[in-house]
Amino acid sequence: YGNRIHRDGAARSLRHLLFHPTPRDVYLGVDHEPVDRCTLYRWLAERLDAPEPEREDGEPTPTGKRCSNRLLLESGYAFHYPTFREGYGALI
Repeated sequence: YGNRIHRDGAARSLRHLLFHPTPRDVYLGVDHEPVDRCTLYRWLAERLDAPEPEREDGEPTPTGKRCSNRLLLESGYAFHYPTFREGYGALI
């Protein structure tokens, strides 16, 4: 799984935390929806009217950690690009 955050979201979240009156020690800067690469590539292919990528034989099943931005949200931060769809969509 990939845990993404838009460049602007990373910068804005840092600014938000710099001025937070009682910040925690650690926050995770990830968007709302960790997804595997296949899901991301299929979504991009559909939006770009490109052929869907083929899954290779023996390609591993998605693994990894799904990280949470819960503490960042609880601090009052609001994402402009909450998932990969909004972030990549803005670029497309």
